[in-house]
Order: sequence, then C-alpha cells, then structure tokens
Amino acid sequence: MSINFSQSIVSFLDHCLATRVLSKHTVSAYKIDLQHAKNFFGAEALVREISKEDVINYVSYLRSVSKHSMSSVKRRYSTVKQLFQFLEEIGTIEQSPCYRLKLKLKLPLTLPKSVPRSLISAIISTAERNVEVNRSYDDLLLLVMIIILLLTGIRIGELIGIKIDDITLEDGSIMINGKGSRERKVYITTDRAIEMLNSFLVQREEVIGNSRHLFVSISGRKLTTDSARRRLQSLVTEAGIQSRITPHMLRHTAATFLIEAGVDIRVVQKLLGHSSIITTQIYTHVTDSSLRSIITTANALKW
Repeated sequence: MSINFSQSIVSFLDHCLATRVLSKHTVSAYKIDLQHAKNFFGAEALVREISKEDVINYVSYLRSVSKHSMSSVKRRYSTVKQLFQFLEEIGTIEQSPCYRLKLKLKLPLTLPKSVPRSLISAIISTAERNVEVNRSYDDLLLLVMIIILLLTGIRIGELIGIKIDDITLEDGSIMINGKGSRERKVYITTDRAIEMLNSFLVQREEVIGNSRHLFVSISGRKLTTDSARRRLQSLVTEAGIQSRITPHMLRHTAATFLIEAGVDIRVVQKLLGHSSIITTQIYTHVTDSSLRSIITTANALKW
C-alpha cells in the first residue's frame, strides 16, 4: 500500500481514537506533533520512502534549527516513532525507519516545583476563613479539593474523576483511577480531614442531590480540570500570593512533604501512582536541596 504522510496521520489518529485508551487531550497533542512533522517531511511524501536518515535529520532539525527544548524534541520524536510503528503493524510499510534507531535524547534534571509551607498555610487559612464566613457549598468544595490534593498527592484529573462510590469513610480510603486505567488506593489519614469530607458529602447531597461524581458545581455539573485550576488560582490570589500555583505543584508538595517526613520512597511511589520508582526518586533531590538550605540557615558558625 502506498500512502503519503498526510494520509498516514489521519489513519493513525483514527486508530488512536477508536482502539486505544487515550484521552482526547493526548490525541490532540499527537495531532499537533504530527502536523509539525508533516511540515518537515512533506504532506505528499510517501511514508514507505521515508528513511532512517530522514528521521535523524528531523530530530537534528528539532534540536538545532527550531531551538526546541529537549523535552519537546523527545516528545515529537516519540510521536513520529509511534506513527511508524503503527504503519508497520498494519502492513503499510515493511519496517519502521525508527527500528533500532538509537538517539541520545537525555533530558536535563529538572526539579519539581513545590510550594513552601508558609504559602500552603496561607492558602488553607484563606480557604477555611471563607468556609467559616460564607458557609457556602463552593467554598467548602474548594477546601476539600485542596486538602485531598495535599494529603494524597493525586493528579488533578484523578481528583475530579473521584466518584461517590470510590470513597470509604470508615478507613478514609479513596479508590483512584489513574493513568493507563491503573487503580490504586489513597488515604485521608487525619480525623479532621475525614470529618470535613463527611460534612462536604452531607452538604453536597442537600445542594446537589444525586450525582456519581464527588466534585460537581452548584449547577450539578462535574468540574473540569480547567475550572478546578481557576478556582485554586483565585484562592491563591485572594490569599495575597503573587505567584501562580497549580494543582500539579500541590502534588509535588505532597510528595516532598512525605519524603521529608521519612516515608519510604516505594510507599510514595505507590501513593503517587508512578509506574517507575525512577520518577519518584526525583523528590529525593528536592529534599536534599531543602536539607542543604536548612543546614545553611541554621549553621551557627557562619564561616
């Protein structure tokens, strides 16, 4: 079969939507990456004629000519590689030009951004004050969201995906449906947090009524990740914090707090839902930096 690069993109994306467990966001990212690759290889270029050298030249272009970050280079190459693997699987090409292609695309170590404890305290204090003063459903919802994020380190998508049936108040557990449809349990471990969650469930039923999802707006609609981010940033601004704080930063913060408290890294790995402990190990660098800062500040000799 002889198809061009543009046709191969349509075929691959249709396959992703039809048969793979991928979010629309991921497929949309694939589309952007492949449109970029099409500009390089050419829309009419026959995929069976694209060689290993062509792919190497594309990666070189990404690294030098267009000045992409290494993470962008790695992601765009990975998408192109998946496209050719798909074409090989369905028999459009005999062998992927990426087969046994070894490229050194090492990412620089980037430490996750966590939020200082002083700012976390300011955010929580502001949220609690709003609940006390306004006694509104929306304020309590936001406080519950923040506390769960900080106690469990779950992703924002996992947070808004929580259903009522996923919660067991008796032991404070929440079943999380994570990346790749992998399920794991996280725990709300303080009595105060469990009481707050229970209060929210009661108020939620009075205001919203029946709904499968835990976090729904006052109109009864399930919250989106974007609306959750906006609510958090609005609270951050109200707390007098100038910098932008995201739900993902709260995830990093939760992990950092646990490591600093001496929790075994494999426990943190399971809690965060990391498939590889290498991903979790980056937090040890964060705590090493924190340790150095604490020692430097506390050093009485100052020499």
